[in-house]
Formats: sequence, structure tokens, C-alpha cells
Amino acid sequence: MAETLRERQERINNLKQSVDWPGTIPTAEEQVTEAVDRLIRCLYQPDAELGWIANRELITILGFWDEPINYGDLGCVEVKEFTDHTFLVLIEEADPSCPVFCAWIAEWLQKWGWEARVETEW
Repeated sequence: MAETLRERQERINNLKQSVDWPGTIPTAEEQVTEAVDRLIRCLYQPDAELGWIANRELITILGFWDEPINYGDLGCVEVKEFTDHTFLVLIEEADPSCPVFCAWIAEWLQKWGWEARVETEW
């Protein structure tokens, strides 16, 4: 089986700890936050007038265009790791009733080796 993103990051972190690595090693929470932020950035496309806009075609294909989401300020505001190494991911600027969007984020995190519950709030 191929190495997950989480496993690869843990291996890299272990290597960094075994040598005199300059700088800090990102925590698991920081790694999950970065992964979520990158997923959210995938939902946008460039626009000549506005800079970046939500990619309606892609979001429709993914199945959550009709969910109440403010794409103008959507972002991950908190990631909490629990003792069982699962995570709670909190994303702001979306209604708490966005199950397809939350499932899309959670499924990608799971593919990368992180088990997470994703919640949204305004």
C-alpha cells in the first residue's frame, strides 16, 4: 500500500529530529490545517476583475454548490487533535448544515491518513 501523506510527514519529521534541523517541525494540527486550507484553495479560479472567485462548475460537480457557504471568506479556523489521534476541524463562513462540503474535506483528509470530524460555522 502506498504511503499516506500523514505517514510521509511523520517519516520526514522523524528524520528532521534525528539531525540538527534548522527551524521547527510542524505539529499534526498544523499539518491538517495546511491540508484543509489547500483543499479550500482548490475551490477557486482566477478572475480578471475580482482576483479569485468560487469555481461554480467544480463545486457543482463536487455536489455542494447549493449548500450555504460564503466563499468570500471561507477558511479553516481551528484544528484540535484528540488523544486517539483523530481531529476536529472547524471551518468558518459556512452554515452548520453543509454535509456534502464537510464530507468532501473529511474524505480527503482520510485519504491522506488523518481521521477527522469536520464542522462548519458562521
